[in-house]
Amino acid sequence: MKYVLIHGWKSQGEGMEALANELIRRGHKVEYFSYGYTLGLFSTIFKTKAAAEILANKFKRGEDGDAILVGHSNGCNVIARAAKIAKIQNQVFPTNAIYIAPALNCNTPSYALENIDVFHSEHDSAVKFATFIPFSKWGRMGANGHTGEDDAYLNHDMSGDIDGHSDYFNKIGFTADRIEQVS
Repeated sequence: MKYVLIHGWKSQGEGMEALANELIRRGHKVEYFSYGYTLGLFSTIFKTKAAAEILANKFKRGEDGDAILVGHSNGCNVIARAAKIAKIQNQVFPTNAIYIAPALNCNTPSYALENIDVFHSEHDSAVKFATFIPFSKWGRMGANGHTGEDDAYLNHDMSGDIDGHSDYFNKIGFTADRIEQVS
């Protein structure tokens, strides 16, 4: 299996790097898609849009179209925006994604994605505040799961095992196990 990992906001992807190493150790191919460290809210919003365009175009030639996209927090926002671009431009794009603690609105459409597994925990306080960030597409999906009518989504409530927004990376084996189970 090939995974493309996309990190979240205010991160250089240390947690995703540890997850990548664990998935590689388990015999998977992993590519790390980094859009760089972002700190300011407004620079993040603009950088997210640019990263989504790059991600959407990455698959334009049909290479790695069968990869599974794995995003954490704002990385899920990058994936969702890229899926929207791919759908509008009618271009090749992976059909499967895994959202880990997504900082997205709970009714975000699937766009070009056909299967989206959402790992969420009621203990994710970071996304609860994300709803109030102006000019962003952030929301509480990481706490509540997807609540819309889109059949592409499958929620996985991790509240019994995950205690916070980035706790998935404190439990790399657990997280890698869940990724393998839904892949």
